Amino acid sequence: MLHKQPHSLIIRVAFMAVLITLLAGSVIPSQQTIGVHAAAASSFKDTNGHWAASVIDWAARSKIAAGYEDGTFRPNRTVQESDFIVMLMRAYPELKLRQAGPQDKWYDPAYDKAEELNWPTGASPFRRGEAAVLLAAVNGRSLSVNAAVQWLLDEGLSNGKTAPTVAGFKAADTMTRAEALTFIYNQKQYKPELGSSPVLPAAKQTDTQTVLSLRGTAIGDTAASVISRLGEPNRKDTADNGMQWYVYNKDYSSFAMVGIQSGKVVALFSNAKSWSNVNAIQVGMDAEQALEVFRSKHGATSVLKGEDYYSFTSRSNSYQLYRDKLDGNKLAAILVLAEGTQLAGTNQTVSADRTAAMERQVFDLANAERTRRGLQPFTWDEQAAASSRKHSKDMAVNGYFSHTNLQDESPFDRMSQEGISYRMAAENIAAGHANAFHVHIGWMNSQGHRTNLMNERLARLGVGIYAGGSYKLYYTQNFFTP
Repeated sequence: MLHKQPHSLIIRVAFMAVLITLLAGSVIPSQQTIGVHAAAASSFKDTNGHWAASVIDWAARSKIAAGYEDGTFRPNRTVQESDFIVMLMRAYPELKLRQAGPQDKWYDPAYDKAEELNWPTGASPFRRGEAAVLLAAVNGRSLSVNAAVQWLLDEGLSNGKTAPTVAGFKAADTMTRAEALTFIYNQKQYKPELGSSPVLPAAKQTDTQTVLSLRGTAIGDTAASVISRLGEPNRKDTADNGMQWYVYNKDYSSFAMVGIQSGKVVALFSNAKSWSNVNAIQVGMDAEQALEVFRSKHGATSVLKGEDYYSFTSRSNSYQLYRDKLDGNKLAAILVLAEGTQLAGTNQTVSADRTAAMERQVFDLANAERTRRGLQPFTWDEQAAASSRKHSKDMAVNGYFSHTNLQDESPFDRMSQEGISYRMAAENIAAGHANAFHVHIGWMNSQGHRTNLMNERLARLGVGIYAGGSYKLYYTQNFFTP
């Protein structure tokens, strides 16, 4: 339901009472940023005295990288995955990339070769940790971020950034041109020539990495390594069965939730393009295609096609691929659970701490979704949350499910009673969903609810959840623009 002042009905959102059971795109720079097109190394204006000057000279002589038309090299410019892969391929001309066609992007031949070699691509953002994983793959090893970093340190391909340790490597830091070329130079010294055989499939490796990692974090990593890589979480949420969610929401474009139990990562969730993996499975791709990749390359079993998601088991871990049915069945979000880890269903007691955490999670999921689609995130509003909580409780306690309560008060009446003045307002409600993930995708797959969530004219959001009643969990979202 959406409302504009005065009280004229604009959109009536059909209510939802669906009972269901619980079972990381990088921005590509233009070709000229790394094309061989400008001044020679001897004339670079900004590399004299630079710590990587000799490596930069080597890269320019070898036609791996070049400077800019203004005579600079810009060694401190941040590189993306496409930059790194193309420069790495140039260091090994024996790989013999195909000729680029008229419709190709400048990096397409390099990515085709990387896919042929089974190198992991698709990391966004691309950081030092992802570079370590890629370099390990170049050497025939399919490793998690921490394992790849340790391998680089052990083999002398890196001395770390601040110390020769996994923590000192600073896997979560972005990478400059100078750092990238230093990695490539060390790799070239380590292995002067490169074979054309693909790396071994991940399932045949002894490393415990899951098929997917989230911002460099994999199932089985330690909590300490997560903090070392990503920093302290922006929030720690009470979760299910002794688990705690580490929530990273400072930048919704790389939104991540990491489930920790007994000091280990046991769950990963994101509806942002924050995933990295061998087969470029990423939010926004075709969900059916993603499922087929898991089936064909990772032995997905026990596949269940639910209303809004696909669930299956792969390499002992459980996966849920959430589907955006209103946007071409695209992959909307991914949930990974370690073997033996389960999220609570609606038949379990839900604490006040958990409902409070779920309210913030529903808010975060909406903002990650909006950010991915180029919209401004909502601002949390406590008055709207209070109105939402009261309505969720009222529906549960009094046994009804409607935007209009038993006193014939509309959402807009209730918001006004909380002291909210608005130019535009709207409400979403739901019941019976076991967690924030399911209710969010349920709303996104209902056109009226989706319209409210993606309405660029709505600015503020408060979420209220109540545990109880016949549907066990009741959800309300109140939106408005002052």
